[in-house]
Amino acid sequence: MDTTPISIETHLEGFGRHYRILQGLQESSIAAYTADLREFVTWRTGNAQNGPISEVSRQEVEQYLEWCYYQGNQDSARATKLIALRNFFRYLVYSGVIAADPTSDIPRLAASREYMQTFNQDEILRMFAACDISAEKGLRDAVILIMGVFTGFRVSEMCKFNLEQVSDDGKDIDLIIPKTKRKAGRTVYLWKAPGMLVRVLRDLRLAAGAGTGDPLLVSCKKNGRSRGNRRLTAAAVNRMLQKLAKRSGIRKAEVHNHMLRATHACDLQRVHGYTPQAIMERLGIKNMATLEHYLVRRERIHRTYRSLDELWSGFKRLWLKEVSDADSGSGSDGGPAGE
Repeated sequence: MDTTPISIETHLEGFGRHYRILQGLQESSIAAYTADLREFVTWRTGNAQNGPISEVSRQEVEQYLEWCYYQGNQDSARATKLIALRNFFRYLVYSGVIAADPTSDIPRLAASREYMQTFNQDEILRMFAACDISAEKGLRDAVILIMGVFTGFRVSEMCKFNLEQVSDDGKDIDLIIPKTKRKAGRTVYLWKAPGMLVRVLRDLRLAAGAGTGDPLLVSCKKNGRSRGNRRLTAAAVNRMLQKLAKRSGIRKAEVHNHMLRATHACDLQRVHGYTPQAIMERLGIKNMATLEHYLVRRERIHRTYRSLDELWSGFKRLWLKEVSDADSGSGSDGGPAGE
């Protein structure tokens, strides 16, 4: 076992590599965990607790969490910091650095869950209209909105989405989330108007030399051109959404990418055939408690729609006549049966 004074820096590279490659964690999550770990070490140093890694105890971690409480950290922040510490010490056990995880017996913090904010349809259409789809970056931004508000993808699913996951039979577009060890896969159907834009972006990426295993969504330079195959990050998607909202004159206390997923979940309540189970399947949600977190619009539903196409009929009128013509002849209903 390690008997040298604790040094987070000594193990951070291996920690990041472990969770990046073996656990599939996003770079933004690794960076956030790293910041929390460094805060823990700073707290230990300030309290003259500089013993070896093997001497970190459950009581010491609990004292740190208590200190976080008196620093004004909310339940959710302290819950996240405990997760960071738990992941780090589990990695150290896995690597043989320590014999036991000092966080294993600490109960999970019951963080109160706030209901998610959503966008209304007018706000979404204004953000779509702010995208210049004749430019590569504008087209990419429109597809990000499509993947959020028309399919309910998680931002991590958007960032990991590869060209090969676009299923195109020449008529309809399906977006495929492959099955992983932790999450069931799913295929999400798109009706023709938004599907056409996904097809155009895919063809543009392939024409630029991208392979099927390369990302659909890539980072762009200041001139709007893509940076090769550099994947977008969750933070970049969030910044893009905030800029679009500001450009569209949307005034909200906060704007973040998870609101797109919540908007889609709420919209599905108004589409005929979408039972709670069908909504959960489309969004890749496993339990009803999680779904309730997204269904934030509690008003009485006065009108239902036959399909997502009908609900979002204003989308096809936003840009080119060709988009409207292609969509009007689809004959697809955008409902669960089409998936």
